Amino acid sequence: MMRWGSANLESDKAVQYLHTKVMEPLESQILSVLKNDVYADADGDGCATMIAVDALAVVCACFSETTRIKKRKLTQIRKRYLEVWSRTIDELEPVEGHKAARQAHIQASFARLLEHAK
Repeated sequence: MMRWGSANLESDKAVQYLHTKVMEPLESQILSVLKNDVYADADGDGCATMIAVDALAVVCACFSETTRIKKRKLTQIRKRYLEVWSRTIDELEPVEGHKAARQAHIQASFARLLEHAK
């Protein structure tokens, strides 16, 4: 029997939609970092990955959800992302201070998402 409720996430269909249409695509983008360096590349899809990290953190916070990416795996992703990003940003010769400022934002984004991981 399906659960119905008056609030947006009090029905089974709403929760299913949140997970399959919103959270899973974001999680997939984030997990891609471990499969292909382009998803962490400063001149590639790295920016899309960081949008996914931030968006998933917001969704989790807003709806009191946890990501299906385990804390240990997310920590591995953060480490790999920063390794690839650091190497590739150097190749782009950014202005002084950009690398450190951007790394701080990347760290903060992953930290927010890690708050919603088990």
